[in-house]
Amino acid sequence: MAMLLHGAPLMAQLLPPSIGGTGVQIDPGRVYGNDARRATGSDVVAGDGLSFGATLTTEYSDNMIRQNENLPIPDRYESRSDWRFSPIFLMSAGKPIGRQSLFANLVLGRDFYVRNTNLDANRIVADAGVNWTLGTRCGGRLQGGYEDRGTRFDQFDLVLPSKQKTVNFYASAACQSPVGISPNISYDWSKTTNNVESDDPVIRDSRDFSDVKGQGVTGGLSYGLAGRGDIGVQGSWRRFSYPNQIDPVTGDDASTRILGINGIANYRIGPSFRLNAGLGYTWVDSQTGGDFSGVTWQGTLIYAGPRLGGSIGLSRQVSGSSGGIASYEIATLYSLNVNYRANDRLSVASGFSRSEIDSRGNEGLPGFDVQRDYDLNRFFIGADYRLNRRFSAGLDYSYNKRDSQVPIFSYTANNVVFSLRAKF
Repeated sequence: MAMLLHGAPLMAQLLPPSIGGTGVQIDPGRVYGNDARRATGSDVVAGDGLSFGATLTTEYSDNMIRQNENLPIPDRYESRSDWRFSPIFLMSAGKPIGRQSLFANLVLGRDFYVRNTNLDANRIVADAGVNWTLGTRCGGRLQGGYEDRGTRFDQFDLVLPSKQKTVNFYASAACQSPVGISPNISYDWSKTTNNVESDDPVIRDSRDFSDVKGQGVTGGLSYGLAGRGDIGVQGSWRRFSYPNQIDPVTGDDASTRILGINGIANYRIGPSFRLNAGLGYTWVDSQTGGDFSGVTWQGTLIYAGPRLGGSIGLSRQVSGSSGGIASYEIATLYSLNVNYRANDRLSVASGFSRSEIDSRGNEGLPGFDVQRDYDLNRFFIGADYRLNRRFSAGLDYSYNKRDSQVPIFSYTANNVVFSLRAKF
């Protein structure tokens, strides 16, 4: 069952979920580019056997530092435009032990910038855990993860030479009853720290200010619909605390709590269509961003045919901090994506997404990097060509336009990406 997690990455909430079979599907990394959030929790792939892979991505952007074109370039940068080279090594391993299955995933890489070398950063991602089963009707997952990379550009208004580290833990359990009712519950915990390389203490504090610890519990009941999908109800509680933001009344770490309840439906329409929908209500109690309560919703229609695939989605969701400047965000998201597989070697894709972000928080922020409400429109078109069973190549173009409540944080950017991929 698809879940509307009130703390899940905003962009991930409109990504098409996996559809069974061999139908054409959209690549999330292509839709959201380098700012795409990494998979966490149950979205982490856990396969069997041992596999290796490598990619080399070359990106050119006429506005790599995401800055307003009418402003002078800051002294910390050599150029507004730049080339980025990203070699990455991937490893995935899985080992069944009885009815249980151990798994591990590793990503090692680095981003190299030709002109603005102060943005160079390692990229390390590691996940490991176990998929467990109990009896014939119950199962779940235990896993831990670690990520170390350059800060995603979308998390702050200003692009700075900064790094971000995240550790996380996830546990889940679900059972299937004889009458088709399935209870499920999950718990997740994470800690994210920011590190900016600057001699200016104000700039350093403006990123340390956003360090966050988060935890949450999600539980629900679903009912199967004769093999075509399910319907259900889900509730979630999440708490985010900020160790470098102190509540002046209690002296404790400032915090944000998000409580939500949703009705959810997933339904397969014929062999190629699937509809995912949800309607709920969310309450937020935040010491740094103020309170909020309101209706939240999500709907995605996915088509996965033998040659043509696509999705159309829209949602209004609340997301807690993932280490960025906002305490929490209320986002209205729209997406339209199409993918066409011309033959066994060539496929092309195109799409458009719009994000309307209402940022909450920032009270008492020591620096000047104060995130405000903004709209972000992104258009992309790309193609993949499979050279043989092990090697493939891709070419993509994207146009990004951000309109911020604070005009100096508005920008446009054109990006061209060429990638080579190998899998063994």
